[in-house]
Amino acid sequence: MKPQTCCCHVCKTSLNQYKREFLPCTQCNKIVCRNCFGTKFRGPSWDESNANRELWICPSCAGTCACPRCKNKKATSPSKSLGVSSEDMKLSRSSSSECELLEKKSSKALKVMQSQLEELIDTERRCDTNIQAMEKMLEIMRREKDEIAAERAKLESWTEIPMEQVIKAEVAN
Repeated sequence: MKPQTCCCHVCKTSLNQYKREFLPCTQCNKIVCRNCFGTKFRGPSWDESNANRELWICPSCAGTCACPRCKNKKATSPSKSLGVSSEDMKLSRSSSSECELLEKKSSKALKVMQSQLEELIDTERRCDTNIQAMEKMLEIMRREKDEIAAERAKLESWTEIPMEQVIKAEVAN
């Protein structure tokens, strides 16, 4: 953060000339004197703000300052009137080579994302194919299990028959 200024942001009263109380902003280097604070700003009182001075943000940083300089900035700022963010304004002031670099980076990122998407789609297809193959194998295995159960039941029923009948039945087959 920049060093603190020595005069009130609103009335420009100097700390060195007048013995006034000032409240420093926690976001920038601006200060506001108690006189301006009480007459120029709506919001929390001096006492409330001074009690929470480690969290206090000046009206300029909060975007609610009514001083002539801040009003002029708001009125002449094309970004405010057009609803363009300060980041977009910085980007528009970039040189064309910086814009080209951003386009290349965006293009590369898009290509990487497209490649990742294609890989995911391919992996999904392989998974579907494997699932179908596994379902066919399960169907075959279930049929074999049913055949084994039928064979087993048949064999178990033969154990109740005397052995001579089993041998005769085997010879007949």
